[in-house]
Amino acid sequence: PDGAKGESVTWSDIERGLRERTNTGLDPHRLFMAGLGSPLNPGSPFVRFWRSCQQAAALFMFMHVPVRIAFVPYPTMTSWDHSMLALDLCIDCGVFLNLLANFNIAYMNKKSRWVTDREKIARHYLSKEFWIDLLCATPFDWFGFLSGASQRLSSCFRLPKMLFVVNVFKDSREGLLNSKHIGSQMLMIVHILMLLHCGTCVFFLLGNDGPKDGYTWYQYPYDESVEWTSSTYKYEYTGFGGFQDPDNATQYRVWKQYLLSFYWVTSTVTSTGIIGDMYPKNYNEVLFTMAALLVNLTLFS
Repeated sequence: PDGAKGESVTWSDIERGLRERTNTGLDPHRLFMAGLGSPLNPGSPFVRFWRSCQQAAALFMFMHVPVRIAFVPYPTMTSWDHSMLALDLCIDCGVFLNLLANFNIAYMNKKSRWVTDREKIARHYLSKEFWIDLLCATPFDWFGFLSGASQRLSSCFRLPKMLFVVNVFKDSREGLLNSKHIGSQMLMIVHILMLLHCGTCVFFLLGNDGPKDGYTWYQYPYDESVEWTSSTYKYEYTGFGGFQDPDNATQYRVWKQYLLSFYWVTSTVTSTGIIGDMYPKNYNEVLFTMAALLVNLTLFS
């Protein structure tokens, strides 16, 4: 409006006002929207805590699944570490329960009105986030294991669970941590770190599980006639954290190998791709290096 007392009003101001007016009278500490048996209130402390647990589980799966495949492959699905197995099963059950719970949590529509009708809630959920949640909740790894698939392939069947991080940090699933609470620069840093983590695991997998009769960035060709000692290795970083390392306990070995691979991937994404004696030594590693350099051009050009 014009005039000395006129003020410009944006659509976001109007929308915020409507939401504040709609929220008036809704007790944020109330678990149910309208009494026992009604849909759950998404702003209640219990639902926010539940969604925060799902966020923590999503971050754990995003970090752990590729590390499990590349660095610490399970000998079998049931005989590696019972504590990790129990944690995996608890998280899988939580993801499945989350799938069921979302059919019973109210949401706010485009008109800033709470929708508490379960049929409408189900249609809204099925049209948006259900399919990723279903993909993450399905135990493809156990299906593969029980059908006779190899341990490595069964572990790879857990890769879809990494997509869970896409859903749980949406603004519609407000927990203790949401993307809207993080600045754009910090959010970009988090995305870059997630990308580097995936690259680190892939790069080590290429070096450790590469052709045994050829060179990789991480190890020499296998030769039974050679007595492996510290002086046997030609390259400075070859075998770092391997069996010849005097401190090769699992937790230390994995940490050293991860740091070494992370160092190379980070340096490649931010610089030239050749760090000391660490450089690609077969075609698979060359292709990966090319992809990392393309990321370099995309992020820092």
